[in-house]
Amino acid sequence: MDAILNYRSEDTEDYYMLLGCDELSSVEQILAEFKVRALECHPDKHPENSKAVETFQKLQKAKDILTNTESRARYDHWRRSQISMPFQQWEALSDSVKTRKPLASLFYSVHMQEKEETKLTNSRTKPIRPKADYFLHQLRLLPFSKINIF
Repeated sequence: MDAILNYRSEDTEDYYMLLGCDELSSVEQILAEFKVRALECHPDKHPENSKAVETFQKLQKAKDILTNTESRARYDHWRRSQISMPFQQWEALSDSVKTRKPLASLFYSVHMQEKEETKLTNSRTKPIRPKADYFLHQLRLLPFSKINIF
């Protein structure tokens, strides 16, 4: 939780900037940029550089994510959302939660139910919302890691 609250976007390396390309770059362009940058910092070519291994691993991770269609789509979604969470942590959370569509449809059905009940009640009385109250009760029982509202 502290990682989320204390997160700063400048702490995270942008994979596109790391490789010297942008969102519109093709896979071939990304691979070409990776090769150029990998030669510049490969640990075998520069054994005297203590940060060469770390830099090369970051380049490798960026290449792996940006050349995989699904991973790249998730990365682009995370990047555009500007969410206050590192990409790896966001990806782990979204992979652990598979309730996106059912949860969204449940919210919609509860919302529509409330709309109908509100029409039927007097404006001075509180509408009875058994389905909405049941849903909220069930939602409170779920562990936080099982809830995904994205």
